[in-house]
Amino acid sequence: MSEHARGSAIDIGSFALTDGTNVGVRAIVLGKKDASPGSSDETGGATAASSDKDAEDGKTVAGGIEEGAAKDDAGSAATKPSPQETGDSEDAREKRFLDRVRASACGPFKTVLGPGTDADHATHFHFDMAARRNGGTYCK
Repeated sequence: MSEHARGSAIDIGSFALTDGTNVGVRAIVLGKKDASPGSSDETGGATAASSDKDAEDGKTVAGGIEEGAAKDDAGSAATKPSPQETGDSEDAREKRFLDRVRASACGPFKTVLGPGTDADHATHFHFDMAARRNGGTYCK
């Protein structure tokens, strides 16, 4: 029986941000528009590894998610800087956002799968609460 059938898993194919942007879950190889399903990114597939580097580069992060996806202290929707303001391409910003979603989900969820894991998860994130030995996690 799958974790979905048990009611302890969710699949997410896209995110609707407060500024109206829709970010689809996909592998993003910078310099290319889309990567083919199952291909790895420049980090060798483990996309969550880049989130610490992005934070060191001075990018604003709220709760592990890219600016514009979170709310400020007063509860107002944060404004997302334009690519011209940040010097980033839209792909680079979406990649950072998806990397942070993956990294933030690892821990609260016991299994985190997505683009780069395998062909079945090339276009969505799979998060589940399946119990693992010693309370461990499987994040790929």
